[in-house]
Amino acid sequence: MVSRVVTGERKRIITMLQKTLPSVVEQRINDLLDADEGMFRISALKREPKDFSYKELQREVERRKFFQPLYDFAQTFLATAGISNESGKYYASLVKFYTVYKLQRMSLATTQLYLLCFAYHRFRQINDNLIEAFMHLVDQYEKQGKLEAEAAVQ
Repeated sequence: MVSRVVTGERKRIITMLQKTLPSVVEQRINDLLDADEGMFRISALKREPKDFSYKELQREVERRKFFQPLYDFAQTFLATAGISNESGKYYASLVKFYTVYKLQRMSLATTQLYLLCFAYHRFRQINDNLIEAFMHLVDQYEKQGKLEAEAAVQ
């Protein structure tokens, strides 16, 4: 009985998504499953930055730019659909769990729901990463400034 309720709820959400999904957002979601230079775009966007280097931060900013329109739509849609934060995280985790091949073989509407939730949570995670990097770099600059000031005094 529980599985029927869950399945019914997922169908309700998917139907709602199909009715409200703007074509621009739909294309952006579908682009996630396209291969780009031999690598699927979603695979590249799943990656976390290795460090706070300029190159890694630039990649993170590019990921953020890609997810921005998806996040804007998802923020409204998830609230309207009544999807809890935990359910959204669960759907997002399925994108990490399934291979791109499996995602491509699922129904398009189900995959779009999972990818939309993934984009929403990944965008927030990217923002957190950029804030952490900013705090780390400011701390490094403060330390370096203090050392330089002490050297100048001596």
